Amino acid sequence: MWIERVIARAFGPLQDATLEFGEGMTVVVGPNEAGKTTWHAATRLALTGLRRGPGMTKEAHELIKRHRPWDAPDRWEVEARLHLADGRSIDISQDLAGKVACRARDVVLGGDVSSEIINEGTPDASRWLGLDRDAFASVAAVSQAQIMAVADNAAALQDDLQRAAATRG
Repeated sequence: MWIERVIARAFGPLQDATLEFGEGMTVVVGPNEAGKTTWHAATRLALTGLRRGPGMTKEAHELIKRHRPWDAPDRWEVEARLHLADGRSIDISQDLAGKVACRARDVVLGGDVSSEIINEGTPDASRWLGLDRDAFASVAAVSQAQIMAVADNAAALQDDLQRAAATRG
């Protein structure tokens, strides 16, 4: 799956802003407070949406608190265009505030494909990768904090990798 672009219709401080991705790996860089973390969250939620109903994790509550639009919290919307391995192009949109107008649509055929990836009441594109939204969040991107943790304690990463190799886990 390739993410072509993410559109933050209303997400944190972003209003109708677009982030274009290149094919392959995209590295987003910039100074502190430039919006990297906001774009990371917008990308994640554009693809996976938010769980509907009870059982939302503490992390999800923090994500909501941090990234709900500041000026108009009743409008919280993000979109993405994806290209799947089977050749389809998909537009996925998430109404994160109301959680009603969430859908995945085949760009060429125009049909709604949301039913292929519904997870806990909302379209979750990570299902096309055999994941769920929590697993996707763990592997889809590396945050600045994670890079710094490795830089600060490379020996711990080496220990983890050696344990994983030894146990094939």
